[in-house]
Amino acid sequence: MTVREDAPAKINLFLDVCGRRHDGYHTLVTVMHSIDLCDRIHLSYDPAGETQISLCVCGGGKDIPSGPDNLVWKAAQTYLGQAGLSGRVSVFLEKRIPSAAGLGGGSSDAAAVLRALDRVAPEPLGREKLCSIAAQLGADVPFCVSGGTALCTGTGEVLTPWRGGPFAFVIAAGSEPVSTPQAYRVLDQRFDGFREGTRHASAQGLQQAVAAGDAVLLAPHLFNLFEEAVFPLAPSALEKKRKLLEYGALGACMSGSGSAVFGLFRNFGDAVHAASKMGADAYPAVSF
Repeated sequence: MTVREDAPAKINLFLDVCGRRHDGYHTLVTVMHSIDLCDRIHLSYDPAGETQISLCVCGGGKDIPSGPDNLVWKAAQTYLGQAGLSGRVSVFLEKRIPSAAGLGGGSSDAAAVLRALDRVAPEPLGREKLCSIAAQLGADVPFCVSGGTALCTGTGEVLTPWRGGPFAFVIAAGSEPVSTPQAYRVLDQRFDGFREGTRHASAQGLQQAVAAGDAVLLAPHLFNLFEEAVFPLAPSALEKKRKLLEYGALGACMSGSGSAVFGLFRNFGDAVHAASKMGADAYPAVSF
């Protein structure tokens, strides 16, 4: 049986790093928001025989692994183990979300695999168990299982869903990819470590703006602490943020650990017009 699942990108409307735990993980306060820029997976499952996973990747550049190092592979392997299943899983992955950009492409691909396998499994595990499996794969994966908009705390795994939107954006990928570990290292050096509970910005008023679907009200609340660490490493991202504001964005911000940035616009028409000025690496998008 073959099923298809879209894997939407996410942006961070707000992202503050509030501490570093003894195990090395950082604690966050972030608001993640799904947009309609999507990867797509086609997954088939044959329960006969021993466990075998295969992955074919189309697009996204030659640096994307197609073996066990890909989070898609790990998601399939982990799901089968948790569900007590064996058999052959074949995944064809169409990449459209820029990699190493802070848009959650790999995490969303993994979440899509979990959803797809739960559709073809003889006894589905259900959404709560999928989120538990997702937390084993990465901090953004639990959010990507359900998507939408959510306040995420802890290391990103504690989710409080929000309602609101939709909003119109332009997503602009930076020319310099930045890995998440690299961004955290620079941030740790910049702040000389973190004292648990430190807050660098306030998310007060953000939920009201999201609930109202009011882009003008939302724009002043956009924030990402990683900009201080990443913009010196990815000057093209800073330049694209400036361009988005020049082309009419109400506000602009980096997503995740970068180096993609996004601009918030009054409506989709304004976003399409701005994207046409930005060039080939800019994508108009709406949230859902």
